[in-house]
Amino acid sequence: MKTSLNKEINNIRNAALSAYLMAFFTNAYYKEAQEFPNLQLLFVVYPLFYVEDILKLIEGTYKPTGLLGCVNKLRDNRKKENDILLHLQIMIEENRFEILEAIRMAFLSNILSIGNDGKIIPIEKNIKRIRVEGHDVSMMCKSAEKVGIWFAKLPIAEIEQILKVRL
Repeated sequence: MKTSLNKEINNIRNAALSAYLMAFFTNAYYKEAQEFPNLQLLFVVYPLFYVEDILKLIEGTYKPTGLLGCVNKLRDNRKKENDILLHLQIMIEENRFEILEAIRMAFLSNILSIGNDGKIIPIEKNIKRIRVEGHDVSMMCKSAEKVGIWFAKLPIAEIEQILKVRL
């Protein structure tokens, strides 16, 4: 049975929204680390925005708690951890074309760019939050920023280990 948030997320999932969320993630990452994120990280963050349980968990976790603290909340409930974390890699692989389309949309919209070193460069520094009637895009934007801050504090190898993914 799908909840209303899950229905909303499925109704609004598209390349433009994903590009928008990737821009929030990239800006937060840059502000925290003073360096640009690697392209590979966009593949990891995409499913985080569209899995209801993960999105709610991110929203309910304080920024200082960090990625590991957020994931440890999942570990309190072994069944959820298995459902979510073990399938995160599969979600990345299954959605790779949608992820690439979102990245392409971000480049075409001039909100993100890519450097010669494979780092994602935010072009728009102050992206305004949009309001979509009946959808909680604001929560998704805040979560994207939070994940950007968390990822900025960790090396890619540690992100892979915590989330059980390979980039």
